[in-house]
Amino acid sequence: MSRYVNSDIPSDLLVKVGDVSFHLHKYPMISRSGRMSRVIYETASVAAVADPDTAAAVGLDDVPGGADSFELAARFCYGMAVDLTAANISGLRCAAEYLEMTEDLEEGNLIFKTEAFLSYVVLSSWRDSIVVLKSCEGLSPWAENLQIVRRCSESIAWKACANPRGVRWAYTGAGATTGGRPPRATGTAGGLVVRGRVRAPDRSLRARRHRHQGQRYQPLNHAVINLSISSASSS
Repeated sequence: MSRYVNSDIPSDLLVKVGDVSFHLHKYPMISRSGRMSRVIYETASVAAVADPDTAAAVGLDDVPGGADSFELAARFCYGMAVDLTAANISGLRCAAEYLEMTEDLEEGNLIFKTEAFLSYVVLSSWRDSIVVLKSCEGLSPWAENLQIVRRCSESIAWKACANPRGVRWAYTGAGATTGGRPPRATGTAGGLVVRGRVRAPDRSLRARRHRHQGQRYQPLNHAVINLSISSASSS
């Protein structure tokens, strides 16, 4: 699969990300990406000896977020509008770090833009924090090293403690009905299923109460907890 930039100037740079080939131009990429500047220079030095008329070819199979994140970063390098969303911000933030799109090259570069979106938009929202946290599953170790996972987890935990009424609890497992009260277990929120050990505060007292009512008491040892955020507290 090949992707092209709509331009009258012939492409002089071929970037391969997985099975996708991007036909780009050197100057927009090296102006905002330290890694692209370095790799293009090294590649061009070798290509100039073999065939000076051949476009520089660069392979970036290990770019975090894959071809989709790289395409957004390339659009940014060309000055095109890039729509930042909770669904693409983690991959784009990792790709910006990988491509070394720092403030040393240009003020307001992609690392700065994505960090600002994470800090001021994502972390202020229940839903966005959960979406970003889940999207980090395929971005290891970049998402961990950039503290995206930690920040989203802490944001969700803080909001759950500050506004417990904004959390709707759902349970599965034998005897996992607790009248809507949160269980004594730890885990993450927002559609992520976590497993925790739930202990009754006084098993002997509960057992006596069940025998008095003619029921057999079965202690609850494990439960699967699924947290979801109510629409009234989505942001």
